[in-house]
Amino acid sequence: LVEQMRDVYREYNNMHHDEMIKPIAGVQETLAALKKQAIKIAVVTSKKRPMVLRGISCLQLEQYIDAVIALEDTQESKPHAEPMLAACAKLGVQPEECLCVGDSPFDLQSGRNAGAKTVAVRYTAFGWEKLLEEGRPDFVIARPQELQELVGKDSLVS
Repeated sequence: LVEQMRDVYREYNNMHHDEMIKPIAGVQETLAALKKQAIKIAVVTSKKRPMVLRGISCLQLEQYIDAVIALEDTQESKPHAEPMLAACAKLGVQPEECLCVGDSPFDLQSGRNAGAKTVAVRYTAFGWEKLLEEGRPDFVIARPQELQELVGKDSLVS
């Protein structure tokens, strides 16, 4: 039954992905500004690589992304640290130098487990109280543009 449900979901997602994906206001501009500051950017996802690359392409974000860690790239998945550590390795940075931005507790837990500072986004479909309680973010932002302000803070590095 679980396999059937997964297959139906994947088929539906594959057919309707491009029409359903919507950009979040401010994300493209924020990523462009971060790239101008030579900030390295990775996407760490629980999606399979073909679908995440399709999403990045639909949103025209390819030029901002330096690395992608998809479900199949690691043995463990979020909330384990391995996906975030794999992204750090691909980017050539230490976790302590990173901000892990996430919209789920699993994102934040993975970042924290890897040793990164974490940022919860208010623009999430996830239950906010659960995200705060389980994710325990170091920072919270309501708009993507606020990430630029965080990146410039010296207080990020302990």
